Amino acid sequence: MTREGNVRGDTPTRRTPYRFLFVSAPFSGIEVFFRNLRTVLAPRGDIESTWEWIEFEPRELEARIPPISGNWALKGGLVGRSRVRHLERQGKIFDAALFNHMLPLLFLRDFQRRVPTLLWLDSTPPMVNGFGSWYGGKKSLLRPHLEDFKKRYVRNLYMRCHRILPWTEMVRRSLEQDYGAPAEKMSVLSPGVDLAQWPFPFRPDRGASIRPVNVLFVGREFFRKGGDLLLTISRRPEFRHCMFHIVSHEEVGEVGENVRVYSNLQPNQTDLKRLYVEADIFVLPTRADFAPTNVLCEAMAMGLPVITTSVGGLEEVVRQGETGYVVPPGDVELLADSLRTLVASPETRRRLGDNGRRLVEEHFDLERIAGTIVKYMCEASDKR
Repeated sequence: MTREGNVRGDTPTRRTPYRFLFVSAPFSGIEVFFRNLRTVLAPRGDIESTWEWIEFEPRELEARIPPISGNWALKGGLVGRSRVRHLERQGKIFDAALFNHMLPLLFLRDFQRRVPTLLWLDSTPPMVNGFGSWYGGKKSLLRPHLEDFKKRYVRNLYMRCHRILPWTEMVRRSLEQDYGAPAEKMSVLSPGVDLAQWPFPFRPDRGASIRPVNVLFVGREFFRKGGDLLLTISRRPEFRHCMFHIVSHEEVGEVGENVRVYSNLQPNQTDLKRLYVEADIFVLPTRADFAPTNVLCEAMAMGLPVITTSVGGLEEVVRQGETGYVVPPGDVELLADSLRTLVASPETRRRLGDNGRRLVEEHFDLERIAGTIVKYMCEASDKR
């Protein structure tokens, strides 16, 4: 197993461009990563890329028929198969393919045998099930022999992949322990930030205490991401002089005078970037997540100290006391203690923020990560 998130990939010399397929599932964080990846790869002349996006409400008839319409595994798998087959009927030929989720690949066994496939994973089924209802999970009603069949089916899908790219060491361990994935097939590769879109901002008063401290939270799912915990803290007298900026697509309830709510901002939007520039501290007290999330890398890219929780693989992104603080999920008191430390010390905010920016440049630069992905896809094509 190797970690190559900070290696710039070089493709072999070839007269004709490689023909690559990229398929994305419609889950907000990983879809944003994929769209950013497309932006970074667009200028390359050594590859011809075909991008396929599966929507939450696919147009295919089979995706709208109960019970398929209510089962994302069946719906995502059937739509993924339909889309890839349609591309091949149009005459598309692929030298390699990258999927950013297992679901679109579920029913493409024959395709995997013909086309070298790479799978970029933020989680595994046992990891998702471990978070229960936060990810729509529920106790399985399948009989033991059917559960065994399901696990073998997923394991065979993994084994057919030319290479698996787990986002974190936690995902890699689950692949190895739960499915027996061989170490030589895996390379930990964390998604990152397009630093051209997120340049380090100039703040003449950065770290100063001449104005209220701005605390930023960004989370599409307000309660899963722990936004309600931050609101609870915002009501305490000691934090009334801080301004809390909440970006979410969900209703947040009643807020105080020191809270501003933004409900219509989209990823990479100028107004969203402005909030990062104006912020002093970034807080994501999430209850359930897989790392690295977009927002943590974006916050560190913008030179912000980060407070988050020890769920998923977030501790592999935020380094305790170096780029921010990691607290247990749901622990409001430790969350408040960490925030209190940063509010009281402009120098600590500046130091952690500078460290975070350097960490992103070294390990989460999307241009370098994109180069590594292309290198792996070219190698897969050449070995075929």
